[in-house]
Amino acid sequence: MKVFVHGNPETSAIWQPLAAELRERGVSDVLFLSPPGFGTPSPADWPATQNDYAEWLIAEVQRLDGPVDI
Repeated sequence: MKVFVHGNPETSAIWQPLAAELRERGVSDVLFLSPPGFGTPSPADWPATQNDYAEWLIAEVQRLDGPVDI
């Protein structure tokens, strides 16, 4: 699985051209993530520190089955 996470202040929409190109080439094992607050809502009590974002990403990746490239 290839995981793409955009930077600040983007959303996962930035990856749409790449997603289209990958589909054309037959690559389907991709995931485009948006951290909380960047295209997806963040919980009201979420402090949004660097550590919180890192923990969020770790949790997202741990849900995936098999090897992951970020």
